[in-house]
Amino acid sequence: MFKENRIEFLIRWHLYRRWKRRSVLRQSEYIFHTIMPRLCGMGDIFIDLGANIGDVTLAARRYGMKVIAFEPDPIARAVLEERTINDGGITIIPKAVGGSARIATIHQHPGVDDLMKTQSSSLMLTHEHAGGNVFDVEVVNIVDFINKVEGRIAALKMDIEPTFSK
Repeated sequence: MFKENRIEFLIRWHLYRRWKRRSVLRQSEYIFHTIMPRLCGMGDIFIDLGANIGDVTLAARRYGMKVIAFEPDPIARAVLEERTINDGGITIIPKAVGGSARIATIHQHPGVDDLMKTQSSSLMLTHEHAGGNVFDVEVVNIVDFINKVEGRIAALKMDIEPTFSK
């Protein structure tokens, strides 16, 4: 997902729609590519909450946006950092976000060495996290953070689970 440029994606999307059923993932990508040209200008800011390995982060960069990517999971973040190592337009913040600043516990899926499993790392403990790694992470108050950002925030992508303060 998000590996093609806008033109390549739109051609593939229309061909796919003609002969196959719609895919929710592909539909999300279609919406992204449809609205991004309308939202962004060069140098505008895209905030990626729950960046994981950076597919959406890199797609936003292709539209010329500066990206602030939050990713608390160290395994996913290492891949994100490697993919964006020479891109000065991407700032990676190794923290979670929430409604209040605090320290919270992250629960990883036990098979986290499979990168797809890093998508399920969560501040909420569920049955799928049993036996996985557990560690503390700093949580940033997202409202305070946004109020301090200098520049125009054009878009915010949120792919995080709801959490509750203790």
